[in-house]
Amino acid sequence: MRILKKLAAVRSEEDVLPNVRAAGAVGGPQAKVTYALGDRTEERVEWNGEKGLAPFTRMSVFDSRAVNLHVDEALTYVYTPRDLALFSATHQAVDAVRERLEVARRDAEPGANPFLQGIPRGTSVYPKLDTLGPQTEFGELRGLAAVSAEELESLEALRTRVDALQPQAAEARLQI
Repeated sequence: MRILKKLAAVRSEEDVLPNVRAAGAVGGPQAKVTYALGDRTEERVEWNGEKGLAPFTRMSVFDSRAVNLHVDEALTYVYTPRDLALFSATHQAVDAVRERLEVARRDAEPGANPFLQGIPRGTSVYPKLDTLGPQTEFGELRGLAAVSAEELESLEALRTRVDALQPQAAEARLQI
């Protein structure tokens, strides 16, 4: 029975014990099994301890251990016909497409004006950028963007002062 359970690879298989009457038996378990499938001629297979040997994997072997396993223990079996499994795969694909469309829709929605991030609210430019749209007069915005020669000259000095305030600048000066 133990050999048949190993051949069939059932869940309640047990170790095949050696022959207690054979002194000094060497090697693992072995058997020669003769079988016939239906009306076919008999075939013979030599078994050397393998688990799950065709065509024996198509049979079920029940003994007292197997009965206890299948009757007393809570076993859950889930069988999904192939056509229903395809339905699940199709449903997952539709959900993935829906999620991608949602992400694309969110990305296409108009968000907050990115130009307002660095501009203080109290300036004269802020309300103009806040109401930026198709009706905005660009001539007025260009006039607000005009920079005088004095402002351009002071720009390099301001950049140097800002760089000096960076924490890395003090470390670099100390190293020099």
